Amino acid sequence: MLFGGSLAAAGLVAVLFTASLPSSAPAQAGDTPIETVQTVNDALLHVMENAEALGFQGRQDYLTPVLMQTFEFPAMARLAAGRYWGRFSGEEKRELVTHFTDLSVSTFAARFDGYSGETWKIEGTTEAPRGGTIVENRLITGKGRVIAINYLMHQTEAGDWRIIDVYLDGNISELALRRSEFNSVLRNGGVRHLFEQIAQQVDRLSSQPMQTN
Repeated sequence: MLFGGSLAAAGLVAVLFTASLPSSAPAQAGDTPIETVQTVNDALLHVMENAEALGFQGRQDYLTPVLMQTFEFPAMARLAAGRYWGRFSGEEKRELVTHFTDLSVSTFAARFDGYSGETWKIEGTTEAPRGGTIVENRLITGKGRVIAINYLMHQTEAGDWRIIDVYLDGNISELALRRSEFNSVLRNGGVRHLFEQIAQQVDRLSSQPMQTN
């Protein structure tokens, strides 16, 4: 995944999200933030343990339905586009959501491409600035290294919890970096250029060598 920004971005994300975005259609995420993150952890552990047999496409195929049920990809795409979102046609908005989802799932599939005894541990939850909940989540490597991969969660009107941002090392916001990257491309090349850039990035992710353990 691409990560950048800081945990302070959680406040901005929460404000933008709650102020202007409707809840998703009926979802299959968890009834609590921890249940949703546990679903993601279980799926990632499965693709890590079976990474070579699945290959990139298999990992992508396995993760797609899980992540679409646990992440707010339409909302995340809108937030990543920032002020440009209102300038898009309905078709361009739908296309951006599709590209954003593909990029997000492909990044997971490329990043979690091997297994050497890793385990997941959920430490608990904390309140995010200006609303939302952060799930404090840890990846523990086979050598005992602890990597913080936290999630900013939003509760939909249906009552389930979905992820709207990911923080690597506990405080580096993926969505903040996406927003910066997307806005730079949109400012200089427009929405079609953004779609081309995302497609090229997905292609690179699908062809990168698997990690060696």
